[in-house]
Amino acid sequence: MSNLTCGLYGYMGAKGADAENYSEMFRRINQNGEKITRFVDTNFGAGNIVAAACDYEERVSNDINENIALLAKMVSSAETRAQVLDILLDMEVSREVYKMCKDALKSREDVPDIKKAAYIWYLSEYSFNGNSRNFSSNHRVDRLFHKVQKLSAFDGVEILNMDMVDLLEQEKKNPARMEKTMYYLDPPYLDNNARYAHNMTSEAEHKRLLEVMKDVPNIMISGYDSELYDNILCKEYGFHKYSMGDKWISMNAVSVGSIRKQKTEYVWTSYEVRGPYQQ
Repeated sequence: MSNLTCGLYGYMGAKGADAENYSEMFRRINQNGEKITRFVDTNFGAGNIVAAACDYEERVSNDINENIALLAKMVSSAETRAQVLDILLDMEVSREVYKMCKDALKSREDVPDIKKAAYIWYLSEYSFNGNSRNFSSNHRVDRLFHKVQKLSAFDGVEILNMDMVDLLEQEKKNPARMEKTMYYLDPPYLDNNARYAHNMTSEAEHKRLLEVMKDVPNIMISGYDSELYDNILCKEYGFHKYSMGDKWISMNAVSVGSIRKQKTEYVWTSYEVRGPYQQ
């Protein structure tokens, strides 16, 4: 297993501390007794999950956010990752550079992908969730060097930039490959109060996602306790439900020093999970 549990960014990420626990619940042998060789993660996020799933022969990670997808793509290659890091470490640590990166991305000016990825990474390091905009060069360099040796966990990951429903519909066109693929979905949770660029706050959006999951083998989805999920996944599809315990609410903090809240997270799986998660 990977020991990358601090996320690609300046903050841990929602699954940072538990990525390996989730990975332990992923299926490695399908219902026909065949080895599952492929892993598809529909929401890259901070990258913790796909990094932890490093024992699969082929890994695919998707994110609907084009900036996250671009940075993930650059980091998944040792060559481009080194180029991005070179640019990032040469950038002055200041509010002025932070604003320059933000303005460049907002204006959609023609910036080479390598440089654009560096801008995206820089912003993540100094965003509120990163380190409350602590513009300290030592803080940034120490943290990046701490991660450099672990970033090889992303080597070879195929990165996509799609709507996750479209991705699953595309996957269902190849049933043979789907049988040997483990799917993990970590969408924005129903009833979340986060400020995601691409959020899912309505039951209609979640119902659309749950409906496309029908007949997909080897699949797991995370979320808060939900009657909608229980009715469709457990009662209609025969899924299993497991508690993952109380977790910090992602992107809950709204100001420096505010108290973060916790909420119980669950996973629903198309297969039975044995061991400590069994209920």
